[in-house]
Amino acid sequence: MTIQIDDPIIGLDGHVCESILRALPDWFGIEDAIRHYIEASQEMPTLIAHIDNQLAGFLSIKQHSPYAAEIYVMGVYP
Repeated sequence: MTIQIDDPIIGLDGHVCESILRALPDWFGIEDAIRHYIEASQEMPTLIAHIDNQLAGFLSIKQHSPYAAEIYVMGVYP
């Protein structure tokens, strides 16, 4: 098994995050929230993980200051 994490991307295609979020209805089951996370992830640095060249997950980071950031949204295929 090969795990690859890409460098952070800003302006990510929203379909990447959407496909993962919609695969996790127990965690992301509110349509308005899903849409918000998809839009927000396109404007934040987002890391993408692949396992054996297949999309596995993502993590979007919200920068609050030069010294503080948070994991804004993340998801991994079940």
